[in-house]
Amino acid sequence: MIKAILLLHILLEVGAGLTFVLAPQVFPGLEQAQGRTLAFAKAYGYAAIGIGSLGIVALSKYYQAGALPVALFTLGVFHTGIAIAQINTPIVPSMQVEPIILHGAIGMACWFYYWKER
Repeated sequence: MIKAILLLHILLEVGAGLTFVLAPQVFPGLEQAQGRTLAFAKAYGYAAIGIGSLGIVALSKYYQAGALPVALFTLGVFHTGIAIAQINTPIVPSMQVEPIILHGAIGMACWFYYWKER
């Protein structure tokens, strides 16, 4: 199950990251994005690609002692933080609930398996 969560995390973060970097205007509410909004969307995209890459490393080092708990802790912090941030300041203005649910669920799964793996 942990591998499935890591794979889901990788696909979502790298996919969303590439979309935010290459074509942020495809997200509802960002069609006319310019200036700081566009810069923020692209910065978030690069961060998402980076955190998606951590999932790739975690999956590739899955059987290496100590690697998985560190990755799960980091991913738990990231996804929980994004879910909390979405409550006050949605990344995509017209999508307020979906990212909270998605990041919250992945964050909770990472915390659950982190405590289990420790």
